[in-house]
Amino acid sequence: MKNPRWDDLSDSRKDSYLEDIVEDILKEYKNADVDGTVKNSSNNDKLATFTTNSRGDVTLKNVSSSLDAGAIQRRLFDRYSSYPGISFDFEVTGNSSEARVDVYVNSSDWNKFYNSQRNNLTDDVIDYLKDNESVSKVVRYVRNKGNSSQIITF
Repeated sequence: MKNPRWDDLSDSRKDSYLEDIVEDILKEYKNADVDGTVKNSSNNDKLATFTTNSRGDVTLKNVSSSLDAGAIQRRLFDRYSSYPGISFDFEVTGNSSEARVDVYVNSSDWNKFYNSQRNNLTDDVIDYLKDNESVSKVVRYVRNKGNSSQIITF
């Protein structure tokens, strides 16, 4: 969802606004690097992220509140279809504030994994969505391909 109050600001006004906030922080915590998120106060959607250096210079990255679920599902499939003999399908819904990912796998295949393999896969999916797709919160499930029953929440 768009936020006209934020979206209508020029990039220089956004930078100036954030630099003023960072300046106040740097008065108290000299030489700090400040990273942050701008969120819509009405629905908590992430609007932008920013980083700064110790001088308070802001680097702003606007974030889309909607996700291209189809593209993300294809990227996840491409990324994880290399597990030998095990087939995964993915369903992604939501927005940049909160996305839900359902990982579908045959339960017999899931049970062949060691706990460390399961943890590596699930942690990697979370990291991918947060780092590459700028999702704030990921709600996630592993489900049985046959009947969609929940195997685990991760």
